[in-house]
Amino acid sequence: TKLGYALILKTGVFNEAYREWRAKAVQNWAQFKIHFQAAYLDLLEETAMQGNSFDNANNVMVENTQAINNLTQAAIDDRATVSELIRTNARLTEQLTDLQEKFSRICSKTENRSNRSNSRTGGRNRGRAPQNP
Repeated sequence: TKLGYALILKTGVFNEAYREWRAKAVQNWAQFKIHFQAAYLDLLEETAMQGNSFDNANNVMVENTQAINNLTQAAIDDRATVSELIRTNARLTEQLTDLQEKFSRICSKTENRSNRSNSRTGGRNRGRAPQNP
């Protein structure tokens, strides 16, 4: 939503709507879009009432449409990034689990070999590396 704030403020025409938004208790993406769409419609109405030319209203509409499109793209990009991070985390967790299982098997084999070597020598090899039979 910080990107959304920045884009809205960059237009320079939604300062009052921005102050109203900051005072709201509930702030989420859906409410953000509703709030600033209403502010946009108010702006169009005010522009029409002031008798500004169609070109000025059209320019404002184009700038606002671009800002809204940028907000939408930013939200899509954020979701794609989070989804990729989730997939990467899952792959890494799977690899880590596999390596832990392999390590456990190696430790178990090493302990078994050490125990077999100690039982054959009557414990004389304790503290020494096991010898291959």
